[in-house]
This record gives sequence, structure tokens and C-alpha cells, in this order.
Amino acid sequence: MRPAPQTSPRRLPRPQPAAAPLPIPARQHSPAPRRLPAPQSLLEPQPIAGPQQVPASRPLSDAAPDRAYWWTAPVAKPLLPQGRWVQFDLGTVVADALLQSPRILGVEQEVKIAVEGIVSQDAAFDSRLLLESTYGRTSDPVGNSLVTGGPSRLREKDWSSEVGFQRTTRQGGRWEVTQQLGLLDSNSLFFIPRNQGNTRLGISLSQPLLAGGGRLYNERLIIDARLDAEVARQDSVLEIQNTLAELMLTYWRLYLHRCRYVQQADLLERALKLERIIEGRHLLDTGQAERLRVREQVELRRTELVRARTDFQNEQTRLALLVGSQGLSSERVDELIPRSRPVCKRQVIDVRQAVVQGLQHRPEVAIAAADLENAGLELAVTRNQLLPQLNALVETYVLGLNGNQDVGGSLADQFTEGEPGFSAGLQFEMPVGRRAARAKHRAAHAEYQQQLQAVREAMLTTRSEIEIAVREVNVALELITHRQNTLAAAVAEESYVLRRWELLGGGGNNIGLVVEDLLDAQQSRTTAEEKLVESEVDYLSSLIRLQLAMGTLLLSDQP
Repeated sequence: MRPAPQTSPRRLPRPQPAAAPLPIPARQHSPAPRRLPAPQSLLEPQPIAGPQQVPASRPLSDAAPDRAYWWTAPVAKPLLPQGRWVQFDLGTVVADALLQSPRILGVEQEVKIAVEGIVSQDAAFDSRLLLESTYGRTSDPVGNSLVTGGPSRLREKDWSSEVGFQRTTRQGGRWEVTQQLGLLDSNSLFFIPRNQGNTRLGISLSQPLLAGGGRLYNERLIIDARLDAEVARQDSVLEIQNTLAELMLTYWRLYLHRCRYVQQADLLERALKLERIIEGRHLLDTGQAERLRVREQVELRRTELVRARTDFQNEQTRLALLVGSQGLSSERVDELIPRSRPVCKRQVIDVRQAVVQGLQHRPEVAIAAADLENAGLELAVTRNQLLPQLNALVETYVLGLNGNQDVGGSLADQFTEGEPGFSAGLQFEMPVGRRAARAKHRAAHAEYQQQLQAVREAMLTTRSEIEIAVREVNVALELITHRQNTLAAAVAEESYVLRRWELLGGGGNNIGLVVEDLLDAQQSRTTAEEKLVESEVDYLSSLIRLQLAMGTLLLSDQP
């Protein structure tokens, strides 16, 4: 029995094209992405609010989200003192990248080039118009009186014109229809009538019957161009998906580094607060060693804050590069603010269904299949070339001839006087042994087998990458739960150590150890906050990589 169908994995949404280039104002509630807003002035950012304490016995996942994730509000506001900023969501940057990214626009041109190659090859079967006109005069000495009947030189004047068309059929045949018109005069006494006007209408056909015949053989270049266009299209899909995946990952990395900056700023503020408390209690239970220890931590945390600020500014630059909009350049915008917040919900992902979708949509599989089809075409062509060359030749014509340069009368006489001339025949050719044709056929067969293995490899690679991506999604979601609990414990530990010190001081113990415990608790809580945001971003990144492994990044809902 076949297993019951499972719920397919959530997909990233198909980006909706923006109506105009960047920038445009951001929106609060809109399903379709809009362009980014123009830089605008801003009041000074509000101080970063500290976290709410959560009891150690209560998992962070059970706490109110707005209280547990205290950093989400300041992250959505400007963090730099400069006043030029832009706020946007993920759908906005994806839509604008599709419209303005040089990498994506360049890839689209490659597809157009490949499509024009199909037209170029198909044009080989278009009719060709023929037109030729010549004029000549002859003045030759004669050594035989039978040539001219008396005059010592043969003098002739000849003008001829030919019009017609040629066409190659898709079965390999070659048609040619020509109409000739001519004027001829000679001083020969045997030249009758004088001042001749002559015409000739001819029709000829050459058709290969064995080698070189058949629609497949003669359209092989068109089929090859179509396969090349399909490969170019799949290459463009692959490149666009990779670019959009890189863009999405950069978006969430920007969010991650902004969160880290906010968390490091809060960690520094707590160290400064502790430093003020120690300075106020220096006559009670703290000494020079504790003051120096806290001052050291303050400076270390300042360096981490500078590093965090540089990291999110670097991600801004990478994001602007991928979008390709002049409105996001550093000359116009100082700060890019992601508006989206990670939403991590448990999903049931059917690995089998994901693999099926991957085999249907993965560009690498489609490219390997196109290469296999191309190898099969080459095999069929070499099989045709094993046959001997046998051509059927057929020609028929009618003539008209009148004196006094009466070309019009000769043209009419073609169809009223006499009967058509006719000829038919066969042309045969075959190399002895046909060694070259046999060698080409064996090579084409080997290439077909090679491409067949390439298709199998692409399918196995797709399956393995999807299975790995599904595991990464599941483990990333599991890590979020563990890191929520870790943060809850770290918050409770810091609260306990700080409260105990505020109420009891050293409590008979070495005050330096208490201060050290408090500094460690502060660092542990900030590290837990950073790890929680990192795990959420890792989860969304794993979803993006899963859709990339399935080849459905352009077809599905974005995380």
C-alpha cells in the first residue's frame, strides 16, 4: 500500500514584482511587497529597554513573547545616530532585487539569447529568393566555317536574367523553381531566328531517401537549440534562486547582527550600572580590585559593541549590493532596518513528498535531463549516418523561343507550344566499411550512457541534499526550545545573584567572587539571548536552504 499523503512543507511565496524602482515608503499591513522608502530624518533613538525577568521554574517559551523577546522593539528602530534610514520587509527587498539586481537582469538576457538561437536555426527552412542578371558580348575567331557559315569571327550579344526561389524541406528535400529570360543575337548565318528572345521555366527536386533524410535528422539543430534554451532557462532559475537565497540569508543575518548589537548595548549598560553600584559601596564592602575588574569588563564590552555595530553595517552593504538599487547606497542611506520578525512554528515535513518536488523542480535535474536528451539526439543522428547515401533527383522544364526579341511571346509559348522536358534519377554513395560512421555511433552511445549516469547522480544528489535539509530544519527548531530554556535559566540566575548582592553584599564571603559571579551571570544571559536569536535565524535559514534544495524557492511562501 502507498502511504497516506503528508502535509507538504511550507513554501516561500512567489515574489510579486514592484511597480517602480526603489525607493518607496514602507507599509505596515500589506500582503504585496512595496519599494523601500526614501531616507528621512528621525528623532534620536530611544534608550534600549532591558529584559523582563522570568522565573527559573518557568520555561521562556511559556512567558509572554513581548516580555521574553525584549530586544524586538529596539531592533525595529534606528540604532545609529545618523538620521537617514530605511525600513523594509523581506518581500520588499526580494521584489526589488528581481527588478533591479544586475546579476538577475544579466541572467535573464542569457535566456533571451538562447531563445533567439532557436529562431536562427529554424530559419534554415525559410524560402530563399534568387535573382541574377548578366550581359555578355563574344568576339572569337573561328577555324571552322560551319560555326558561322562564312564570317571569320563569331560575334554574339547575350543578356540573361533569372529569378526564382529555393527551399529546403524538413524532410531534407531541396526544391528549386527558376524562370529565365534572355536575349541572344549572333552574326552566324545558321543563327535562326535573329534577335532571339528565349525563356525557360525549370523545377527541380533533390530528396535524400536514406542517410540525411527524415524530419529528426534535418531538425536536429533546432532541437539542439531548444535544449540549449532549456538549459539556459534552468541555469537562470538556478542563478536567480541562489541570488534570492543569498539575499534572504543576508536579510536575516542583518537582523541577527542588529539583535546582537542591541543585546551587547544592554550588556554594557548593565556593566556600567554595576560599576556605579560598586563605586557607591566602596566604603562598605568593595575595594580597588572589584572596581578594576568591572572597569575591565566595561571596556571589553565596549569593544564587542563596536564589533557588533560594524558587523551589521557590513551586512547592510551586502544587502544593498544584492538588491542593486541606487536608493540603498551608502551615500543616500545610513541604516537599513528589517521590519520582519522571525516566526518559528513547528511544521510537518514529508521527506518523500519533498524529494518528489525536488525531482520535479530542481534545476540541476532538469539540466541533466536536457543533456541526456541531447545525447539521445546525437545517438539518433549517428544511427542515420550509418545508412548509405541515396538521393532521388527529379527535374522538369518548359522552353519558349521567338525572334525579334519577343520575350513576352516566348514566355507565353512555354505553356502553349510543345511539351515539358523531364529527367529523373538516383544517386548512390557509401564509404567502404563505413568505419567513420560506426566510430561516431559508438562514441555517441558511450556519451549517452555517460549522461544517463549524470542524471542518476543529479537525482541522488537532490535526494541527499533534501534529506539533510529536512534534518537541519528539525534540529534547528529543537534547538530553539533548548535555547529558550537556557535563556530562562540565565535570566533567573542573574536576577538571583544581583538581588542577593544588593540585599546581603558579600555575605561573609569574598566580595570579589560575588562580583565575578555577577559579571559571569550577565555575560551568560547575553550569550543565551544571542544564541536564541541565532537559533531562530538558523531555523529560517534552514527553511530557505530546504526550498533551495527542492528547487521551489521561486514558487513558495518566504519564511
